[in-house]
Amino acid sequence: MANWCMNTVEFIADEDKLKVLEQYFLALSKMEFESGFGQLPDVALEERGVMFDIELEAGVLQYNTKWSPNTMVMVAVARHFQVGFKLSFQEYGNQLFGEAFYEHHVLRIFELAQDELNLIDFDEEKETYKFEGTEYELIDEITETMIYRKKISAMNKT
Repeated sequence: MANWCMNTVEFIADEDKLKVLEQYFLALSKMEFESGFGQLPDVALEERGVMFDIELEAGVLQYNTKWSPNTMVMVAVARHFQVGFKLSFQEYGNQLFGEAFYEHHVLRIFELAQDELNLIDFDEEKETYKFEGTEYELIDEITETMIYRKKISAMNKT
């Protein structure tokens, strides 16, 4: 059985294109519901990255993929509809945490490496995570901070 990667996509586009994208993904969600099978956008250039549990709420697309994010599928969608996006992903079993940005035909990925994740300790007794001397109930609080720091560091290098 696959580990599920949770994906959240916010598209960067004008209102008209956002409406078109909303209809596109609502149709994929309906096909998934009716068929009982995950869906792959017809503009995808590869066969990996099938989407499951597709939901669209307040302009934010959420879905699951097997094992890893389907970043290149989202790039194909963005190219087809001429939009940008921010993709956030988490797969806890394999410790994949990151964000991908696609804008003006440029893809930037900020993913946490294993050595970075090794800086997080889990206290089994308290069921909390410890990072830089502070305890957290959720690992997401830490990974979001770490990804934010990677983005700031990358911006300072350019």
